Amino acid sequence: MSEEKKESLERTFALIKPDLFGKPWVEEVLEVVEEGGEPVPVQKVRSDNMNEEILSRIKTNGFTVVNKKVIRLTKEKAAEFYSMHSHRPFYGELCEFMSSGNSLALILERENAIKHWRYMMGDTDSAKAREHAELEHPMDDNKWSIRALFGTDKQQNAVHGSDSEFSALREIEFFFPSPAKLERTFAMIKPDAMKAGLLDKIIEAIEDIGLFVLDRVETTMTVKQVREFYAAHTSQPWFGEHLAFMTSGPVCALVLEGLNAQLRWRIAMGPTDPKFAKDVAPNSVRARYGTDKGENCVHGSDSAESAATE
Repeated sequence: MSEEKKESLERTFALIKPDLFGKPWVEEVLEVVEEGGEPVPVQKVRSDNMNEEILSRIKTNGFTVVNKKVIRLTKEKAAEFYSMHSHRPFYGELCEFMSSGNSLALILERENAIKHWRYMMGDTDSAKAREHAELEHPMDDNKWSIRALFGTDKQQNAVHGSDSEFSALREIEFFFPSPAKLERTFAMIKPDAMKAGLLDKIIEAIEDIGLFVLDRVETTMTVKQVREFYAAHTSQPWFGEHLAFMTSGPVCALVLEGLNAQLRWRIAMGPTDPKFAKDVAPNSVRARYGTDKGENCVHGSDSAESAATE
């Protein structure tokens, strides 16, 4: 049982934004201050520091805080972090806001951490988050989402959280860079990219992130090889289609080497779904060259153990 729980652990990135960071939680309530008098609005402090309030809620909801640090984003770093929104009209204002004060960056861990933290945050639009909270828990704001309680609008909405495994990987690395270490990883350029003549362009993308191709082999995979390579997925309903795709033409298997090679290649590939990649990582390999979740042009090891096996 403990082993199953350990395997299902997931990490996500969370950020307490400048509009909430370090501020007290002050609530206005109606109170009779004079005997026989009418109730009047009175401000009461429910928490002296919202950082501690949010951290308390995080721990109560079963998360472990793996790491945390106070940061102050420059406009340049805010622009880099939100680069996927650079074409949106709110981009400049967002970068101004995120560089306007301190934030608290967090790495959180628990089972299905991404889903659970996003549920805790609530709707991106703080007004909608409040509407939902008032309908579902009108008498108990302890069950309200963080944005329902403390958000102002879609931008000044108190907290941020990763929306996918890829985003969590990228965002954790952005704020908590891994120690540099020389390592090797495995990459494969799939049949769709080979047929489209993208081999040289993808190798160029690999070299652009500072990785070196130590070895490469072009081959057409057999049914047996594909079944062995994707052994963990053979029971999935999509596997038959994937098997046909992976045996439909040549692939190019690569051994890559460089500092933090496994992590850098995973980030450079982008999310598994190229359509999603176009939104969150438009310069990634899959965003530029992939078609869909099946034909997504490249593969990369997800751990040092997988790299050694593959």
